[in-house]
Amino acid sequence: MRKIFKWLIYTLLTVLLLCGTVLSLAYFNRDKLLQMVSREMAQHINGTFGIGHVDFTFLQSFPSFSITLHHVYLRGQRYTIYHKDLLNARKVYLNVNPWALLHRQISIHSLTVDNAQIFLFRTKDGYVNTDIFHTSQKSDTSSNEGKGNNHLQLEKIKFNDVHFTYADSMKGKLVDLRFIKTSNAVNITDSTYKVNLAGKTHFNTLTLNTEAGGFLTDRRVILDINAVYNKAAQRLTLLPSVIDANTFRLRVHGVFDIHKGGSYNLHFDTDKIYVSDGKSVLHRKLNEKLKKINIDKPVALNVKIKGFSIAGQQPDVVVNFKSDHA
Repeated sequence: MRKIFKWLIYTLLTVLLLCGTVLSLAYFNRDKLLQMVSREMAQHINGTFGIGHVDFTFLQSFPSFSITLHHVYLRGQRYTIYHKDLLNARKVYLNVNPWALLHRQISIHSLTVDNAQIFLFRTKDGYVNTDIFHTSQKSDTSSNEGKGNNHLQLEKIKFNDVHFTYADSMKGKLVDLRFIKTSNAVNITDSTYKVNLAGKTHFNTLTLNTEAGGFLTDRRVILDINAVYNKAAQRLTLLPSVIDANTFRLRVHGVFDIHKGGSYNLHFDTDKIYVSDGKSVLHRKLNEKLKKINIDKPVALNVKIKGFSIAGQQPDVVVNFKSDHA
């Protein structure tokens, strides 16, 4: 028993010594690390990346080492015209490999965004602020010091209290929601982005047509969303997913062609939902048509939405209720 106790003490002291070494190295090279992070981000964006100051901790995602970026912002090249940050975050935790850090390398495999706003928009003349990510591949012979030693391969992104907005003035679309506590598993290949988004989220609105109104208005849900984006085809496929709103549980899937004038279809259904809850899922114009339905028993709901991404064109919406109590 005494030998086991000694072994635990030695192990603990060794871990503390290694943690202390990494922290000491990080604080001693704070300015260099800030330059390394900024340089690594510059390889992936075509805009302005700003950081207030930097801290370090093992407590965020032990045994990974976290570089804490305070007051972070991302701005597109037309910020002086629109005055909207793509990202403005109180804190961003970059979870890095501590052993790579000992060799003055940064290997980022996951990150956590705390208390932030993400604002994506398309103007009526077609400008999209996500062009911040549309960079050309930089040459491997770049003279940037240490570039070849740093790696950005995100596998997981966590959002804590992150307000997300996508406003499309050209096509009259608006997505407004808050990621309360969600986790995003990411798998990136040469041709696809695969994402699983899971956790607590509050929908303010999901609007495909501003004249008709929004779906899922003012609803807090638990998401389990699976999606794949094919870069070559510019197609987003929403794989079978679940939206759990406590009083009902929606199954969702669909396909969205992202290119100009592309088609989209969205299908969601549930086996048991009260009509009052069902109406809250649908947009204003559909609710006006369903005013005469007054059933106080749960029903099965099936909704199909189909249309094209053309300004002013309303999608076709088919809503079916089925009740064993009618």
